[in-house]
Amino acid sequence: MKFSSSFKIIFGFLAVLLIAVISSVYHIDFNKFINSVNDNLTNDSSATKKIKVSLINCIDGDTARFNEDGNTYTYRFLGINTPEVGDNPEEYGESARDFTCEKLKNADNIYISYEKTSSHTDKYDRHLVWVYVDDDLLQTLILKEGLAKVQYVYTKLTYLNKLYKAEDVAIKNRLGLFKNYKEDVYEDKTYTVIFKDGNKRNEVSVKAGSRVSIINNPACDILFSGWTVNGNLFDLSRPITNDIILEASYE
Repeated sequence: MKFSSSFKIIFGFLAVLLIAVISSVYHIDFNKFINSVNDNLTNDSSATKKIKVSLINCIDGDTARFNEDGNTYTYRFLGINTPEVGDNPEEYGESARDFTCEKLKNADNIYISYEKTSSHTDKYDRHLVWVYVDDDLLQTLILKEGLAKVQYVYTKLTYLNKLYKAEDVAIKNRLGLFKNYKEDVYEDKTYTVIFKDGNKRNEVSVKAGSRVSIINNPACDILFSGWTVNGNLFDLSRPITNDIILEASYE
């Protein structure tokens, strides 16, 4: 059976209206619900096509040099942060580097992909990428061992939910960086997070201590840098502890 476009529009409107009524009756946060549904629908859909690369050398747990189409670049792994090595080494820094390097060296194939709608490089000119060792997302492997934390989330990321789930594995098992983990206790309060892009505003209610449900990155010809506070990029992996206005920033 085929439906006319006008029928589809009317049906869509009635569906949204029904959701709004239900959210009002049962006190459901409508914005948060829509963002959650939208996040599920778009998950794993905004990364670019995978590009095959070869390893040049490992730098630390979340950074490596690869050869991409005959060119060598430095690549920073999206969405995670591992302890430092070098002059001011941090606990688990060497373990994270060794783990990452072992996975890269033993992989039959290494692939990378970028986020379509957000910046492809950082201020240090490092390429910001997802890294795959054979069929596995390397970021999740590192997180599950407790050798990294989810950090530096400035935009909506394709595999963000997978990162949080992988980190939860390490937290549950008290591995590595989470060996002494104690869950923070927050007051029973709700805050408002406003995403502001020019004249466009989107408000999300967030329970104290929770992470904000990230709206889609703005669709435009200019790459999106992230959401900022007073001109500084805001790490969306942080728990929300106050009302906040986040403004869109572009390259």
